[in-house]
Amino acid sequence: MAPEPEPTGADINTFNDTWQQQKAAPVADFAAWERALKADGKWPLQLKGQRTTHVATAVVKGAGPAGISAALELDKLGFHVVLVDCRNANARLNMIAVRAETNRRLHELGALKHLKAHARWARMARREIFDEWTQQFLEAEKAPVFFDAPGYARPAALCDQISTHYTSTADLETSLLMAVKDQAQSSATGGVKVVPHASIRVTRAPGTKRDRVTLVPKDASQPSVDLGCPDLVVWATGKRDPDLARDLGITQQYNVDLINGPGAPPLEPQAFLLFQLKPKTPASALRYMHTVLTKELCDAKPQKLIRGWVYAHGVLNCTIQLPCGLTPRGQSAPPDPEQVARHVVGQVNAEHGTSYASVDALLRDYDVTYGSISNIFWVDTSLASALTHGSNLVLAGDAGGTSSPGSGTGAATAIVSDSESVARLGAGLLARKRAKATCGAAAAAPKRAALMAQYARDKMDAILAWAKSARMYLVTQAEAEEIRGPLKKTDDLKALRERAALKTLAVTVPRQVETDQKRSPLAALNQVETEKRSPLAAFNRQRGF
Repeated sequence: MAPEPEPTGADINTFNDTWQQQKAAPVADFAAWERALKADGKWPLQLKGQRTTHVATAVVKGAGPAGISAALELDKLGFHVVLVDCRNANARLNMIAVRAETNRRLHELGALKHLKAHARWARMARREIFDEWTQQFLEAEKAPVFFDAPGYARPAALCDQISTHYTSTADLETSLLMAVKDQAQSSATGGVKVVPHASIRVTRAPGTKRDRVTLVPKDASQPSVDLGCPDLVVWATGKRDPDLARDLGITQQYNVDLINGPGAPPLEPQAFLLFQLKPKTPASALRYMHTVLTKELCDAKPQKLIRGWVYAHGVLNCTIQLPCGLTPRGQSAPPDPEQVARHVVGQVNAEHGTSYASVDALLRDYDVTYGSISNIFWVDTSLASALTHGSNLVLAGDAGGTSSPGSGTGAATAIVSDSESVARLGAGLLARKRAKATCGAAAAAPKRAALMAQYARDKMDAILAWAKSARMYLVTQAEAEEIRGPLKKTDDLKALRERAALKTLAVTVPRQVETDQKRSPLAALNQVETEKRSPLAAFNRQRGF
């Protein structure tokens, strides 16, 4: 199978131009826009006593993956949708992994064809998932979305799917906006109304449990627009939006242990480096890569880490978790860059079988095509104090919570599980609206409170599914302190790790691994420990992976 085309600078510029045309052009006259929106009763204010139950309205705040996907679904159902975003343009050029089920969902939403057409959808190494029921390897794209389906022995959920492609957040959002434009051609409502350079204010309508929405342009000379009490408000602006607390009183709880529940030690913030290395002399062939999570050793104590992956065309895509002792958060002194550099080189060597002595030597053979080999970013798990507000507002995407440090989980939650949950909620609200408009049918209509509660359960189930996977990656504060102590006493992280590895190797490593001169002691130890826990890992090695 031929490799997917790789993105070029020209493709990136063309795609970003599309973003500017679609999203960054402000509304010239909000007064005229309001008159057009509400003409002929197309956007009733849903005031108490007003008989307008035949028209369904929705406001989505935040034109990220979660917000745009939800808007597309609601428009398909027949809602009149306004999508609001305050950003001037999309500067989110960070790269994200795209999982198999996310690809399927992007195809259903009409966005995947645009990513492909503009070469903004690059394949990783062809991944396989081991099916424990049939004892066979399945390509990730062909594997079932849920492994707890009949015929599969391993209970799992979204978190078992493996990333197969990657793109940038900006390109992902742009492709979804292009799908919005496409869908408007056949939409019964005229399509989603995208309003850039604006935000919303939410207040409680007197005498009701409904939230009332006012659209507020960033241009202070433009008038605000009363959008009344929409049937549904989707808040999808991420976990750091200050309006969550100001308007809704909803706060974010950071680094909570969702799996072990109340009273469990809080999780420690995680420090990562994310970067891609492309060989200056490209490799000639694709290779399959089986990703196996391993544990590193720090002073003979296990440290949970995410490992890098080999991608297609010889590209190394690395997500490296830094040991807690190297990056104690809250201290005024930054991490020693030399220690970070030694750790990065050690991780690349251990994962990919290379033998570079320094970052400079590594960069003589590879170019950093995205990310940074030195700029640390922090990941905090989070959970909103409430997932719904009143009787018509829900939180989607990261605004509701995040529970995994990477690997495409945010995009999968936003585009797959949350958009489908919003669609189910919207369908239920429409059924209720139609039943109320029919004499004698209101009693049989689903209760609004029950529909909102079901959305909250669906959202929490998705967060918990990812949290179960994230437990492999994240450490608790107690675990971090156990590792930090000895690390504070040394300036030579590499020597410490090698001593710990050699000490254990003398007892545990079989002769055939111990005499393998192509692997470092640390890598050999990782291989042995992994194979002890997983017969699959041993089988992979025997097959040459």
